[in-house]
Amino acid sequence: MTFWSPGRARRFAFCKKFFRLYYEEANQGLAPDAPESLRQLNRRKAILAPGESLVAGLNAALAKAGAPDRMLREAERYCFLFDRPASEQEMFRDAITHLKNCAAVEAYFAISGERRLPVDKIPVRHLAGIQIFSSAFFAWRSTPGRVATLEFSAFHDPMRFFLQKWYLFDRFHIAAERIDCTIVDPSSGIEFHEDPTQAPSPEEMLRTILLSHAEMRDCTAFPFTDDRKRCEDCRFSDYCELLRARASE
Repeated sequence: MTFWSPGRARRFAFCKKFFRLYYEEANQGLAPDAPESLRQLNRRKAILAPGESLVAGLNAALAKAGAPDRMLREAERYCFLFDRPASEQEMFRDAITHLKNCAAVEAYFAISGERRLPVDKIPVRHLAGIQIFSSAFFAWRSTPGRVATLEFSAFHDPMRFFLQKWYLFDRFHIAAERIDCTIVDPSSGIEFHEDPTQAPSPEEMLRTILLSHAEMRDCTAFPFTDDRKRCEDCRFSDYCELLRARASE
């Protein structure tokens, strides 16, 4: 395994069986001669959970809207293009209502286009032969000598702030102390700002990545989670029940 991301680490911690199904077995369903069980598994992997869809849609809306009052139209276009259910369309409307009072979103629309930095849709860094992926985010030159970032995510842990700063340093040679990071919870519009005085050191963050990657790389068992509550909303729950039944025969 030569990849790492916060999402991979989170899924591995959530359930090792889910991790294997999501990143390995589901991909086998793409083969022309794959059995129907693996084809179904691949189709389930491709289904975005509501929270994932919300982040993807808001990213698309923010990138294309040009003004706050056009975000809803762009989000509705996203729902139409990707055939999202009516319940999620309502979720988008609620989220954009919350974002109308979000200072980070207002700041993004307030600056001119030439001050926005061309951040890759999938930011990638490299460490010891590992490709490290992170979520999409937006960045712009906010004031002379400083850069601001905005990421939509339900997670606002120090690793996400670190990955933003690492990417901006690698790509644009911007020092970490000149970057002001904001993560916005898309379901509530609440902003979370990094506190540099409480942030782990870069050495600690890199060590965390290497240890996490090694744990995933060396795992061979991939057991089911012991917490059955996690199975209730899992996209692979039916498939896992079949696997459990076969294992008990």
